[in-house]
Amino acid sequence: MAEFPLLPIPAPEPDQRPPGPRGGSKPLLPSRARQGARLQPVFRRLRSVFDEGRDPLTLVDDPAGIAPERALVLEVAGTIDEFHDAVGRIPGLELIGDEEAEFEADSDFAVPDTREGRRGEPRFGKPVGGRLYLTIPDVRALRELVSLWDRYQAGEQAERGFGPWYDVFRQLYRLRPWGPADRIPEDTISYLKEHLADRAGSRVRVEIELWSHRNDTRQARSGDRFDQALRSAGGEIISQSSIPDVAYEAVLADLPAEAIPPLIQRQEVSLAICDSIMFIRPQSTALFPTDVNALEAGPPPAIVLTLAWFSPVNVRHRSYRRAKLEINPDRLGQSIGVKRASLQPSDKSVPRGSLFHVRYDGASAVPFIDDGHLQFRVYCREQGGPLDRSIRYGLAVTIEAGEGIPVYQEVRQRLGIQPRVAGETP
Repeated sequence: MAEFPLLPIPAPEPDQRPPGPRGGSKPLLPSRARQGARLQPVFRRLRSVFDEGRDPLTLVDDPAGIAPERALVLEVAGTIDEFHDAVGRIPGLELIGDEEAEFEADSDFAVPDTREGRRGEPRFGKPVGGRLYLTIPDVRALRELVSLWDRYQAGEQAERGFGPWYDVFRQLYRLRPWGPADRIPEDTISYLKEHLADRAGSRVRVEIELWSHRNDTRQARSGDRFDQALRSAGGEIISQSSIPDVAYEAVLADLPAEAIPPLIQRQEVSLAICDSIMFIRPQSTALFPTDVNALEAGPPPAIVLTLAWFSPVNVRHRSYRRAKLEINPDRLGQSIGVKRASLQPSDKSVPRGSLFHVRYDGASAVPFIDDGHLQFRVYCREQGGPLDRSIRYGLAVTIEAGEGIPVYQEVRQRLGIQPRVAGETP
């Protein structure tokens, strides 16, 4: 490192975060009666179990239905104020997290038109901005949710502190359990397909993220369910990590080749429907060239971005951190021919703490124009509660290129770093 010391990047300039899927103005919503017609079947199924005195745990037998200790997704059009505090008023309901989302407009939910002559009319061609709230209820929480829904449908006034739940019911686009499509993202399917094509018949190593629970008893039950699902699939645990302070539970496992096609098709096999699993992901690995000729030719160009920040915390929120930073490199593919490396965690799993690390690489390098710039935009948004301060962060950019390319010297010259004379005061 003495030959190539760190070069400070230029000072950042304030910028506007590009508009996300929030939708701007409040969306057009269905009436109370219409929401009842849309959602009543979901609540009727739960109510029948409670009213008939049946064991609520029998709900688990239906992998496509809402059940105790199964992650419950509330897809909400728009946003809900003070929702995190309202969740805390229902015993047995854990809020795992929330994120921005957008939904297809329909006759019930749409963005109001703001164009002259069409003001207030639904714009069916524009997606509706909203949020996904991810929770895990127990039997008590499900019973309370049904009770709240019944009171909302009856037109009763919400008790103090429960008003946000009425807003949820009013704006609820969909209520559904966490399922195979959530557990097995598209990048995982691509990875599994590539493995079958390149190494048919061999075992596949994957990372499996599990739900982390505050309650030790619930966490133990979740671990038992996962162990049973993994054994049923013929899998083997290689290593595992548990960091309760940041709600992180993960396992590195080997799966037999015959277990892969059902996962690719998201069939209702043991791992795809296991309520303990949050994500099944490719193993985070880095590939290094081993062929001598390849080493002499030099590896493909690469850019590695590392973003770290100090975030205030909210111990009452599942996300813990109040500030989530995101980095968006502008047109790297067009500029120098690199793209996000496939064998690394997906975008959803990388920025979970306060350190973001991502690698872009590619073999289709193009000349970088003179006087060009690599531009990176860093955005900050609230996650675990409101922010009342500026967030300090650090960004490191590593550029890798083949042998004989004076990229370091060119970057250093462009940044205008002047060597300091010994004894000179800064």
